Amino acid sequence: MSITQCSIVFDSDSSAYREDASHVASSKTPEMEHLDKRLERAIKAFPECFAKTPMLYLRAQLNGRDVLALVDTGAQASIISNEAVEKCQITNDVDKRFCVFANGVGGTRSSLGRILACDVIVSGINLLCSFDVLPSNVCGIDIIIGLDVLTKNQAMVDIASRTVRFGSLGSASFIQPEEAEKMKPFKETDTITSDN
Repeated sequence: MSITQCSIVFDSDSSAYREDASHVASSKTPEMEHLDKRLERAIKAFPECFAKTPMLYLRAQLNGRDVLALVDTGAQASIISNEAVEKCQITNDVDKRFCVFANGVGGTRSSLGRILACDVIVSGINLLCSFDVLPSNVCGIDIIIGLDVLTKNQAMVDIASRTVRFGSLGSASFIQPEEAEKMKPFKETDTITSDN
């Protein structure tokens, strides 16, 4: 699940909205003036907040198949999409006795089970992982490597060098956004729905 950045929207019903820009400037409320100052400061000091920040993707292999892995330090547990489970031919590894509820930005969803132990290869590094299996239309990505795997492997994410070090096992470079886009099972224009 991801958050899509939206543009600044001006409410056409607002009393501050006018067709004439000069009239808008003279009729601003103190609240709008305060927000405009914040906007001006952000544009000058932190223009990156108006651009899309590249996500931290790794090229990985699972059961000999290429998968796209998102490193997500905000995810408590690692997840895998049902589509990736099928693509990697590991459906027999899904233990349905371990269904959990996954809470995220998109709400709460029931998992389809758990893969208790599987090897994910990242830049020649073998990571033993456990994944909660979520429906593909909820997950939107092959694999999310969460804090459980990152902590177990003493991972250190280095934003400046766009790498992640897995303790003494070695490090891997995050792939460029263009490469990640080609590997995504769902494109940004696809609709990700939820099963309620």
